[in-house]
Parts: sequence; structure tokens; C-alpha cells
Amino acid sequence: MTGYRENNFFSVCQLPLIYLAAMLPSNITHIYVILDGTTKYLGPLFVFIVPTLILIVMGMKSLKNKVVESES
Repeated sequence: MTGYRENNFFSVCQLPLIYLAAMLPSNITHIYVILDGTTKYLGPLFVFIVPTLILIVMGMKSLKNKVVESES
């Protein structure tokens, strides 16, 4: 009715991952070690690689739209 999809399926799929992530650390120091390793590798991925991929895909879509408009 509002135009939004139901996301219950995605929530249910994430529950085992959240549970395992909660059971993983043995103490607060271990949490900081995990966060340090995660941010070291995933931080640059989300800052540089993902926006670059989005820019490339947007450029390809706009190029495709220009080709389609010029043909008609």
C-alpha cells in the first residue's frame, strides 16, 4: 500500500550472523582487536572501491541511455 517492500526475509537471514557475532568475542579486548582488523580492510573498501563502482555503473547507464535516445 505504501510502495515499500517487505524486508522480513532479510531480517530473518541476518539473525544467525548477528548471533554468531555476539558469541564471538571472549572479552572487551578481543572486540577491539576484531574491530581494528575489520576497519583496516573494510574501511577503504567502502570509502574508495564502492563509490568508484557506483560511479562506473552510473556512467555506463547514462551512456546506454544516450545511445538509446540517439537511435530513436
